[in-house]
Amino acid sequence: MVLLSDRVRRSHDSESLEQFFASASEQAYEVGRGQGHPGRYRFPVVLVTKTGSLHRTFSEIIVVNTGKNDWVIDKLP
Repeated sequence: MVLLSDRVRRSHDSESLEQFFASASEQAYEVGRGQGHPGRYRFPVVLVTKTGSLHRTFSEIIVVNTGKNDWVIDKLP
């Protein structure tokens, strides 16, 4: 939760975030090359899960600089 921006923390509760990242043992994340400008970058992300066959969910993560070289996640997949 420390790595999340205030906006993301307000829109998600900690239990659901923990369940999402810890729930499936057969899942992986692919993170692509980021784009953006100094202080704000967006990275394409693919969530790959195996439920019989492989399933891909496409999204993105946005990372922003909050100052003093601190970076936080401002958008989750």
